[in-house]
Amino acid sequence: ALSAEHHLLARAEAAEGGCHITVVDLSTDEILDRAVRGAGPDLAFSTDGQWLLYLRVDVYGRGHQIRRHRLGTPAEDDTVVVDAPDRWAELELSRSRDGSTLVIHSRSVVSAQAWHLDLADPTADPRPVTGHRRTPNLLVEHAGDRLLVLSENASGRSELSEVPLSGPAQDIALHGAPSEPRPLLLARDDEHFESIEAFAGFAALQVRSGGLPGVRIIPRRDDGTFDTLAIRALGHGGELEAVRLDANPAWDQDTVRYRLDSLLTPTTLAQHRVSTGEASVLRQVPAARIDPEQYRE
Repeated sequence: ALSAEHHLLARAEAAEGGCHITVVDLSTDEILDRAVRGAGPDLAFSTDGQWLLYLRVDVYGRGHQIRRHRLGTPAEDDTVVVDAPDRWAELELSRSRDGSTLVIHSRSVVSAQAWHLDLADPTADPRPVTGHRRTPNLLVEHAGDRLLVLSENASGRSELSEVPLSGPAQDIALHGAPSEPRPLLLARDDEHFESIEAFAGFAALQVRSGGLPGVRIIPRRDDGTFDTLAIRALGHGGELEAVRLDANPAWDQDTVRYRLDSLLTPTTLAQHRVSTGEASVLRQVPAARIDPEQYRE
């Protein structure tokens, strides 16, 4: 994990009983901290770089706690931020794409829940997003001024919702009670929503429709709301194309990288410019000695 200003690096080194965490000053190569042991690979710095949030694993390698470590202090002083006493539940942590927020998930085979924590205020209590859900299919994505929630409704269909991070709903969340997500998009009968990635100007929804993976772009209006009436699918026109999101790390990027293939299309790395709709092929795996015109899919 990198700090917000990219001057600190925390790395998790595999060891018996969990990872050893080493924090390095990248400008001097000085090792600043080696106190944390028995950790998982998920790490995130606070905004000021003074704190490290990490996953603590138990004797079975299960991520059962999120802990907060102040650099330069003994690991025995670390505070438990979230605890998962259910031995079937496992915790995950990730930093939002804009670097402002820590998103925490707890998942088991039958249930899930999520929290978010402002990394500018790392000693605060994490705030619940949805409360405890009786479904393992729950994913929360930070989208700047709101949270996007992927879950299932009562009939088992995938649903994309949003939770505001300002206004009355946030006032409720400050007192520990999750706010009610507002539905944005409901999957059709032959669809399943797999993941959602948010950016400053749009969101990219990974779906599986009719058995095929695909990606849909949901643009944002000037006020930050998502325009679900202007959704467009990524692809190059093939009926059996499988489209999957590639690495897209920057919060304010206007392009989306994706991978595409089909029975007749070699694996293709492509890029879609959201503002213009222009698609460009960056690389395609060569398919020597094959004439696609001799085949049908």
